[in-house]
Amino acid sequence: MIKTYKGISIEVCLDLAAIDLDIDKSVIVYTVLEKKGLFKKEFTINVEVPYKEILKKGNGTIKVEDGKIIVKNPTENGSPAIICPSNFAKIKVDDIFIAKEKDVYEHSIIEYYPIEEEASRTMDIIISPDNLKAFLSINYEAKKNLELKNCKDKNKLELEFLIKDRIFPPKFKISEIKEELSKKHIAYGIIDKTIENCVEKEEVKNIVIAQGQAIVDEVDDYIDFKFEIDSDIKQLKEDKEGNIDFKSIGAVSAIQVGAIIAVKVSAENGTEGIDIFGNKKKFKVGKKLNLKVSDGCKLQDENTVVAETSGKPCIKNGTFYIFKLHEIAKDVDLKTGNINFVGDIVIHGEVKEGMQVISGNSIVIDGNIERSVISGKGDIILKGNVIASKVNGGGEDLAKLKIIQNLGDFYLDLKNMIDAIEEIKKFNLLGYDITDGNIIKVLVENKFKNIPRYYMNAIKDATVSKDPASKKMIVVFKEKLIGLAPLSIKHYSELYPILEMLEGELLILRANQSLPVTVKVGYCQDSEIVSSGDIIFTGSGLYISNVSGNDKILFLQDRCVTRGGSIKAGSEIRSKIVGSEGGVATRLSVNKEGHIWIDLAYENTILTVGSKEYVLDSKSRNVHAYINEDYELVVDKLKY
Repeated sequence: MIKTYKGISIEVCLDLAAIDLDIDKSVIVYTVLEKKGLFKKEFTINVEVPYKEILKKGNGTIKVEDGKIIVKNPTENGSPAIICPSNFAKIKVDDIFIAKEKDVYEHSIIEYYPIEEEASRTMDIIISPDNLKAFLSINYEAKKNLELKNCKDKNKLELEFLIKDRIFPPKFKISEIKEELSKKHIAYGIIDKTIENCVEKEEVKNIVIAQGQAIVDEVDDYIDFKFEIDSDIKQLKEDKEGNIDFKSIGAVSAIQVGAIIAVKVSAENGTEGIDIFGNKKKFKVGKKLNLKVSDGCKLQDENTVVAETSGKPCIKNGTFYIFKLHEIAKDVDLKTGNINFVGDIVIHGEVKEGMQVISGNSIVIDGNIERSVISGKGDIILKGNVIASKVNGGGEDLAKLKIIQNLGDFYLDLKNMIDAIEEIKKFNLLGYDITDGNIIKVLVENKFKNIPRYYMNAIKDATVSKDPASKKMIVVFKEKLIGLAPLSIKHYSELYPILEMLEGELLILRANQSLPVTVKVGYCQDSEIVSSGDIIFTGSGLYISNVSGNDKILFLQDRCVTRGGSIKAGSEIRSKIVGSEGGVATRLSVNKEGHIWIDLAYENTILTVGSKEYVLDSKSRNVHAYINEDYELVVDKLKY
C-alpha cells in the first residue's frame, strides 16, 4: 500500500509519515513525486506502507487459501481490501465483471473464471519452388487446467494461478496427413516411413515427406586429349581479373606411330524428372561428337584416334591431323640450304644471313636469326635474337585477314549508306526532284568517301586470290558505285545485291580461315614481324622494328623495352618501357575497340586507337589508352 505526503521539505514529509504510520523515520521507503515553487517550495513523496503497518492501522485484508478468496473488513479508519483485474481470469464482484481495481468486503461475492484456451493442433505442408519436395510441419498446443495460488493477507490482491495439468489434443493420424497431401494434389514420391515417424512426435518442423525425381541431363560428349593439341580450345588462359597465364602457351610436342591422340568420351544417359504432382519433365539431350581424321591419323574404333605417322598432333575445324616433324640439329646456312617443309620444323642452331625457313605448320628456332625470312602457318617460337629479318606467322591467313577487314568495312559503309538514303527520302532533305542515283552519288562523294578505296583494295585482293566470284563482284561494284555509275541507279534497292554479295564472300572467307597463330620472340632489331594472332616478347624487347599482330602484342619481362618503330595490334598492347630519354618516336596502334597499356612511356610516344591519335609530351607511368562510350580517345596516365 502507498500513501502520499506533502511538505516544505523532504524531511517534513518524512516526519509527517512517521507520525501517521507510527514508525521510525529511518526505515521509511519513499519516492519523490514532485518539487515545485521558486520562493515557497513544496515537496510531494510516496511512502510504501509496511505490511505490518497495514494490519496495525486496521486496513482490510484479502488472501487466498485452498482455492477460496477470504476478505477481512477494515477497522477504525482503515482502507478496505482491493482486488485487481487479472490477465489469467475473469473476476466478478457482486455479479459484475471488473475491469479495474475494486474495493471488497466480507459480504462481497467474489467469483473468478480462469481463462483456459482449448487444446489445438496445426498441420502445414510447404512445397518447394521446383515442385520436387513437400515439407511437413506439425504443432500441438495443450489445454492448461489452472488452479488458484495461495497467498497471505494483503491489502491488494492480484490473482495468481498454477498449472494443474495439461491436456493435449489427439495426434494427427497417417490418414489425415495423406488426406492433406491429396488436397494439395501431391501424388508422387510420398515417403510413408517418414509419415509414420511424424505421427509419433510431439512436434515436427519442415521434414520432407514427399520427394520427386530430379532431372539428370545427359552429359555432352567430350574429347580426352592424350597430348597437348593446337586447337581452338588452346588459348591464353585469363582469370576474372584479366591476368594472363602465359605458361598456357605450349611448345612443339611430337608423338610416335601408334600413339593414342584422343579418346571420345560418350554422353551418359539422362533421366526424366517427375515432380511431386506426378508431372514428367524432359531431360536435356547431350551434344554428340563424331571424330574425324585426316593426314597421319586413323580411327582405331569409333571413339579412339591414333597416329599413323610420327609428328605433331593437331586439330583444325574438328578434324585430327599429324604434322610431320623436321628436326635440324645444326645451323641453317648455305650447307643446309633453305628449309621448306610441310610439317613442323625444329632448328637447334642459328639461321644464318640470307636463309629462309618456311613451314606448313609450326617453327621452333633455338638460336639467333640474322637477315633471314621465317614463315610458318602455325605457331612460331624464336628463342634467340632476331636481327634485320622478316617473320611471318599465319601464312596466307594474313592476306585473308586483310581481305576480310576490307570487305567487312565495305559492307558496313554500304549498309550505313542505305540507311542514310532512306532517311533523306523520308524527310525530303535534298528536295523532291532528286533521283536515288543522284543521292547515292552525293553520299559517295561527301560522306562515304572510303567506298572507292574499298573498291581499289578489292581489285588488288581479287588479283592475288584469282577467285572468279571476287572478279564478278568487282564488276558489279564498278557498274553501281564508281565514278558516274550511281547516276544510272533508278532505285536504291539495286544496292541490295551488292550487300548480299559482300555478305556471302565474307561467310566463305571466314569459314575457310585457319586458327590464329602465336609468334613468340625473345628480342628483335631492325626487323619486321607479323602474325595472324598474338605476338609475345619473352626477352628484352625490340629496337626500331615494325611489329603487327592481328590480336594481341604482349611484353612479358619487367624491363622489356619497346624503342622506335611501329607496334600495331588488333585488340590490345601490353608493354613495359616504351621510348627513350632521347625521345625516339615510337608508335603503338590498336583498333577502335582496342586498349593500350604501358608501365613507363617516354616523351614522343605516339598512341593510336582507331583513327584517333595522342602524343605523350612528358615521361609518364601507368598509361592506358582507349576509346570511351562517347567515341573520344582517353589516355589515363600518371606523371613519372
